[in-house]
Amino acid sequence: MKTINIIIERRRISLSFAFIVTLSFIVSFFFLVAPSHAVSPSSFKAGNIISDSVFTDKNSMSAQSIQNFLNSKVAACDSNGSQPLDGGFSQSGIPDYNGNGTIQRWEWAKKKYNQTTFKCLRNYTEGGKSAARIIYDYAQSYSISPKVIIVLLQKEQGLVTDTWPLNLQYRSATGYGCPDTAPCDTEYYGFKNQVKWAATMFRAIMNDSPTWYTPYELGNNSIPWHPNTAACGYSTVNILNRATQALYNYTPYRPNTAALNAGYGTGNGCSAYGNRNFWLYFSDWFSSTTTAYDTEVTEVTWYSDASRTSPLTPSENGTYDLSPDQTIYGAIYVKNVGSNNLDRSFTRIGTTSPTDRSSVFRNDSWLTHARVAELEEDVLAPNNTGTFLVSITTPRDVGNFTENFGVVAEQRLWMSKDSINLKINISPNKLYDANLVNYELYYDPEMKAKTPARFGIRPNQKLYLKAWFKNLGSNTVAGNLLKLAPTSPRDHATSPFIDATWNSPTRVVRASESSIATGEIASFVSILQGPVLNGDYTDEFGLVIEGIAWADISKLNMNITVSDTVPILQYGQSLKKGDTLIAGGGAYFLSFQNDGNLVLYNKNKKPLWHTKTYDQAADRVVLQGDGNLVIYTADNRPVWASWTQGTGHSRLRLQSDGNLVIYRNNGGFTWATWTNK
Repeated sequence: MKTINIIIERRRISLSFAFIVTLSFIVSFFFLVAPSHAVSPSSFKAGNIISDSVFTDKNSMSAQSIQNFLNSKVAACDSNGSQPLDGGFSQSGIPDYNGNGTIQRWEWAKKKYNQTTFKCLRNYTEGGKSAARIIYDYAQSYSISPKVIIVLLQKEQGLVTDTWPLNLQYRSATGYGCPDTAPCDTEYYGFKNQVKWAATMFRAIMNDSPTWYTPYELGNNSIPWHPNTAACGYSTVNILNRATQALYNYTPYRPNTAALNAGYGTGNGCSAYGNRNFWLYFSDWFSSTTTAYDTEVTEVTWYSDASRTSPLTPSENGTYDLSPDQTIYGAIYVKNVGSNNLDRSFTRIGTTSPTDRSSVFRNDSWLTHARVAELEEDVLAPNNTGTFLVSITTPRDVGNFTENFGVVAEQRLWMSKDSINLKINISPNKLYDANLVNYELYYDPEMKAKTPARFGIRPNQKLYLKAWFKNLGSNTVAGNLLKLAPTSPRDHATSPFIDATWNSPTRVVRASESSIATGEIASFVSILQGPVLNGDYTDEFGLVIEGIAWADISKLNMNITVSDTVPILQYGQSLKKGDTLIAGGGAYFLSFQNDGNLVLYNKNKKPLWHTKTYDQAADRVVLQGDGNLVIYTADNRPVWASWTQGTGHSRLRLQSDGNLVIYRNNGGFTWATWTNK
């Protein structure tokens, strides 16, 4: 009987966590034709088996191109198993592997697995979907390259090239849920299920999911050469990216030199083949596993001084203990492992997890909110090492933080994404300190109609305030001593927003909580009374620990315009006939006329825009909670709308430039008359 050994990777997965146990074993009944290969063994990089960008390129193949590829790998399927099997049956009816007879494949499969017909992967369907469509759909859902899934199916079960696969190969197509010490878990049976769970695992590792266990992390890891660790031992692998981490999570062995030199063949007694085969198949079928632009982060050192002469020493778990508002300086060394030159003009350190996020550690040295620094060298040629000089400044918040950075070739791709990890513990450096977390202003005492203060109030109008401060000091503070107070200057009794509900003219309100420990939030609820006269008013509020200290470094800055004609319509508010919004000192006004037409005029009473709702029984103009501006009749029939529903809580503002705009309360505009041109 013709036998070609295939190494099947088996793993145990539980619902609550993933613990990978992989042990290679030889199955001599699955048929796989190993292709010739052109990649050199020296090209295999244990710490960078495949680039993140290649691994996650979900759009690298369409469903049709996947189908075309599967078709190309099998010239003809032996659906009926009619091809001869090298070998036969002995007289007792047990398969004869000595080649003494000739039988057909279906005869052997019937005897072994009670299976007489076979379906190639290219022809396989499940739930009305082809294998190609299943691969494509899960690649899209989990942002994993379909090429990765195809290669996984080949290295695990040889399904891509098998002309007569057995049902059990589909049952455990990716080897997911198959421990070495027990039968495969039936929960994960089925081709579709297997592809889904493999993609799920890969995505969890790429996202560094805290709920998915992995024994490997970015950086140096001890990885065995072979399951027989007593005889073969371990090697140190500097895992440089999440994609390589995911492959070791799936197959936790590193191929040795003998395995790599053997191509698809057998190495020595300490050879493992799973990651080698993945690399070979991907390289042979889809070209390089890495890209023209690629890097390895070789060294990262952090210093306490700008001259970078006093290195910082992290704790045993790799965390740096820092203080609020502390700046530290880093030197990051990166090797160009791609085939193209890297240029200073486009090679930068950027924020990751997620990419391009705004970082609380940003300082003025950064290029943008998401770009830390550019390459120091003008050009970095392949196989050369370059430098990035960076700095970060800690926020005023105390607690534990993790910052992730990567190298990016702008407008090209991310390289070494998430490979620069900085764990920081920020501890108080003062007995008493506080940081403004957030504040909200409302027009109504029920505190529902939230509005930014800069949009103003009418004379004598009240505003209802909620504010939150975090205790950054090392001492717990009693709530009855912690008070919100005017601080410009401290203890002044002339705030323009004094209300009768204040504790005193110099103290607004005490904290709502009975005590506030380090890192906890103190909340304050109070009322501000608008001044009588029109104008722009400003005050600052901070915290005082009564009789002990001020903690008002981070202040609540209040800037409010008081006007008889505030040109704002908040969500839930409406204009009645005769109501007018005025802006620009009378340069523009929006009038809901008695004829039902909503008209925007300039100071010369020239109409600039209108809704054309005259003579339609229009009764009121309403800015709804869904963000839609609607004109209704008395019987609630809409006669005009801005069609901005679904955009959330918003405000209508007549600007001083003559433009009438709907803004979302959380930022951005959704509609405008464009009458400012």
